[in-house]
Amino acid sequence: MTKRQRGSRWAIRPLVPETVYTDRKEYLDYLYRSALETITRRSMSTVLLGRRRMGKTEIFKRVVNRLFFDQENPADLDHSVAPVYFSFPDTVVDRWDFSNTRLPQYSFDIVGWMQQAVESPTCPHFVTGSAMGILAREILGWGALFGRFRSKPIEPLTQYWGAELALRAGRYFHWETPEEMAPVIAERCGGNPFYIQAVAQQAGEQGKVLDSERQLGHILAVDLSSGFI
Repeated sequence: MTKRQRGSRWAIRPLVPETVYTDRKEYLDYLYRSALETITRRSMSTVLLGRRRMGKTEIFKRVVNRLFFDQENPADLDHSVAPVYFSFPDTVVDRWDFSNTRLPQYSFDIVGWMQQAVESPTCPHFVTGSAMGILAREILGWGALFGRFRSKPIEPLTQYWGAELALRAGRYFHWETPEEMAPVIAERCGGNPFYIQAVAQQAGEQGKVLDSERQLGHILAVDLSSGFI
């Protein structure tokens, strides 16, 4: 596949448009390099920990796409990596549904079955989820999976990249704001990329010009009351 074709096709289609997606290079590069290290058996299973709506799933999708299309010798099976992407629902209805967990309401334990799999040097597991307490303490902090995952915490966007996202999202959703308001938006949203984009979308729908903190407060109140943020 040529470079030109790569830009228009995905193995897994991300949700965030390229014109809006901002930063996260640190995590994209980290997971990509870690995946490539399976070629020489130097990699280890990793869990990406962070609050909801921090862009964790989007990062995973982009890493998988990069592994599909940007490896130097994808046809050379001895010097390439084949990514496999799973997405599971947050409910389990019977024991035949896959679960990387053990919950008190169920009388079966699949965690032990995963012990050997996650230790494989040629097939590490990269895991993410929003239930940080369960992931960090209940699943990975004790029992069969203890010590078998690297932990990579995901942080909010910096003020610089948060402001950049506010400006890009503004252009995408057709609303206007002075450049000096962009870092204010990022700060009020806690650097959360989903919330920043939600503000941009709400402002675009209302046709508002976010030229003051008062206007920003109004937009935030609408999203908070509707449950979108």
